[in-house]
Amino acid sequence: MEESQMSHSVPSRLNGAVSLAGLALALSACTVNLNVPPAVASANVVTSPAPAPTTPVATATPVKPVATPAATAPASANGASTSLTATTWSEQFSARDSTFFLTPAYAAIPTDSSKPLYATPSPGSLRVADGALTLSNARFTVGALGSTPTSSATPGGVFNMVGKTCALTLNVRSVSGTGNFYVYVDNNTTSQDNSPHGKVSRVVNVGASSLTEGQNIFKWSIPKASFTGESFMQIRADSASTVVIDSANLSCV
Repeated sequence: MEESQMSHSVPSRLNGAVSLAGLALALSACTVNLNVPPAVASANVVTSPAPAPTTPVATATPVKPVATPAATAPASANGASTSLTATTWSEQFSARDSTFFLTPAYAAIPTDSSKPLYATPSPGSLRVADGALTLSNARFTVGALGSTPTSSATPGGVFNMVGKTCALTLNVRSVSGTGNFYVYVDNNTTSQDNSPHGKVSRVVNVGASSLTEGQNIFKWSIPKASFTGESFMQIRADSASTVVIDSANLSCV
């Protein structure tokens, strides 16, 4: 009986040994599974896709406003470049041409907008261009109220000159010739006697060659006259002279 029991107990021990060996093998397998390489582990990590490149938004650079030149105002009744009172006159000769210069649209008599401030008894070579007046065998009046020859009377004018001392400043651009340059008061002819003032009506009588480029100042005084009308001027360059004038200014005190 004892031999028989012993023979049965051996396999039981062996089975136990086999079970222990299997358990050890299983544990060993678990260890291997725990040592997963990092690359395998990271493969299970879900990451957000990289953002798409952003196109830079163009920023507008502030643009400095460009000043738009003001539109040139049309000539008023007193002229775009004309200043006038009873004792002063200023002219820049800015008319577009000589025809327009001699119209009331450029400069008019203050008391009658239908009459031009400038008129010419003898146009000769009177030219207005490029901001200058050219006189060659030409003359024009400033402020005459009419064109009737002054041999016996005067049509009157816009200025208060009689009994005052007047100064006329002419800015001359160029001058040529051997003739003369004149300024008259209350005389629209070429003879100095044809005026209520007689010979003293020719207040300037100089050789054109005596004019200089730049400022030329002429002064005169007209004594009291017998007529009650106001005065006007006439400016003239004779046939042997050419005078180009940039601007003119008159003051009587």
